[in-house]
Amino acid sequence: MSRSGMTIAGGMLLGLTREQAARFTFLLALPVILGAGGMKFVELLSGTDASVGIAALLLGCLAAFLSGLVAVWGLMKLLRRYSLVPFVIYRVLLAVIVLLVSF
Repeated sequence: MSRSGMTIAGGMLLGLTREQAARFTFLLALPVILGAGGMKFVELLSGTDASVGIAALLLGCLAAFLSGLVAVWGLMKLLRRYSLVPFVIYRVLLAVIVLLVSF
């Protein structure tokens, strides 16, 4: 189970709606994403690879940010409308299959 899956499940167990739990999950991810992205940005700028320019880095950051916003918007829209039960069933069945194949 992923970190986001655990926080959504935990939030729902504590009485949050699917949308509220997902919003909380995304807010929890922000510091980690910003920290890791900032460290990588500084690493790329201070590296010896002259082929990576600041304009390309900024454009890449902007593209990643915008595509992330679209993905989050789409997931939030999906969560408002549909249940997570099919995903839970899929994950449980997959876990059983992996366990059977592994042992």
